[in-house]
Amino acid sequence: MFKKNAFVHRSRSLSLMLQANIILAMSGLGFSSGLWANTSLNYQQTLEKVIAYQQQVDSFATQQEIASARLKQSQLWANPSVSVTQQGFGGNQDRELEMRVSQQLDVFGQRRALKQLAQVEMSQIEIAKTLYAAEIALAVEYLWSQVALQQEELKLSQSQLTTSQTTLDAAKLRYQAGSISKLDQDRVLVIHIENQRALNIAKKQLANLWGETQSNFDLDFVQKSWPSDTGQFVQNAQANNIY
Repeated sequence: MFKKNAFVHRSRSLSLMLQANIILAMSGLGFSSGLWANTSLNYQQTLEKVIAYQQQVDSFATQQEIASARLKQSQLWANPSVSVTQQGFGGNQDRELEMRVSQQLDVFGQRRALKQLAQVEMSQIEIAKTLYAAEIALAVEYLWSQVALQQEELKLSQSQLTTSQTTLDAAKLRYQAGSISKLDQDRVLVIHIENQRALNIAKKQLANLWGETQSNFDLDFVQKSWPSDTGQFVQNAQANNIY
């Protein structure tokens, strides 16, 4: 009898400790369903937000301006040089000023080579810009899918938690010692909190792509769960010589 009471007391103590840790974990999250369900975004809206932000911090525009300036400069002739000399320094000689104007001739096609080099530089910048846009699209697709999966796991854990609570309430009516069922409920609650934390992290990673750290949004993927066909995306990228 003593061992049985000790076991029940120990089980209840473990349950209380687990509940305390759960409360601390939930308070540390700073994350509630009312906070992150303010905005609903589909994949296209998410991609547009990311592209708009990336255009603001785009460094390719500056590189294109520099390359364009070099291309214009390569088409110009070198500035002519002017030299002035004075003759007749002797006492009985008339002094004369001699002015010479010289212009460098492009005998070996230096201007043409510089123009071609500037054109190649502009082409490289365009390719790098296209590649960067494709990488951004892939990053958005991956992170968007991660958030969508975490949302589904969170919904599943919420359903499990509700079922566990119903089972626990029924067990309390049938059994005096409901500590084991309580531990089962706490275990489901821990899984729920971990899924909630993982969802919060995934949302922040996605929000970083448009320059924010807020996770107060939700993904709308009812009509289309996945943003695109990955195989078709790769084929289009190869057709455009991106990879």
